[in-house]
Amino acid sequence: MKRYGINPERDVTWLTIGAPPDRVQALDAKLVDAADLSYPFDVQAQKKGCRTLWDARIEAPYPSMSVVTRRKTVQEDRDTVMRMMRAHVEGIHFLKTQKEASQKILAKYLKNNDKEILEGSYEIYKDDFIATPYPITHGLETTYEYVAQRRPEIYNHKAEEFTDPSFIAELDKSGFIKKLYGQK
Repeated sequence: MKRYGINPERDVTWLTIGAPPDRVQALDAKLVDAADLSYPFDVQAQKKGCRTLWDARIEAPYPSMSVVTRRKTVQEDRDTVMRMMRAHVEGIHFLKTQKEASQKILAKYLKNNDKEILEGSYEIYKDDFIATPYPITHGLETTYEYVAQRRPEIYNHKAEEFTDPSFIAELDKSGFIKKLYGQK
């Protein structure tokens, strides 16, 4: 918003409006002027005559998915964290290689059987989830700016302090990920 001359603290009134379907309904009823929506709800709003003002996927680098745990858990139960990360990587592989089954799962959790929406959702998720998901610190700048508005001490830390690439590095170096994709 700042890039477009809008001060989000002064120029915008923020409201909490339920889940994405509730936000689409609020837009349709003209109760709000804009709403934060991701796919497929942005498409639903567009079909009702709304326009995309700003596409965060294009304009703001931001990690679309994170696996988070306490540092203490990593230190005290590394094996469990590693097994979870292995399952996470296997899940990404399943998504990327099992389109039909993945779309059935998406239909269940999106509670939607619209083929167009399922196809679009699949393509977005397939592209967003990287096969070897090392932590991406580029894009945390946006988060840093947001947090720093209330806690300026955040700038005393580097993004790398909040990530641990060792799990993915171990899976990568062991050949586990390449083996999933049939590579040597």
